[in-house]
Amino acid sequence: MPGVLRDIARLLSDACRSIDMVARYGGEEFVLVLPETDAHVARVICERLRQSVESYDWGTRHPGLKVTMSFGIAARAAESTFERLVAVADERLYEAKKAGRNCVRG
Repeated sequence: MPGVLRDIARLLSDACRSIDMVARYGGEEFVLVLPETDAHVARVICERLRQSVESYDWGTRHPGLKVTMSFGIAARAAESTFERLVAVADERLYEAKKAGRNCVRG
């Protein structure tokens, strides 16, 4: 799995702007910080990233391997603290997972 996580980190980083931040947040979770980006544009970006991960040739890591991602989005303007922003994004991530995974919520 570490190789897959490195590949995902590279896919995310390569697709983001120089002002964006990609960080591993825990186990298999990542945080994307997209400054100067409203929620609608963030959703478009996350959907593009989701598709990029899904269509990547994971067979080079292991034959038949399929990897997908779910995203939860929260907008800074709507939340009062960083902690609340992360909590809302996490809630939306779990909504995406409950909706069947491989989707964007928020």
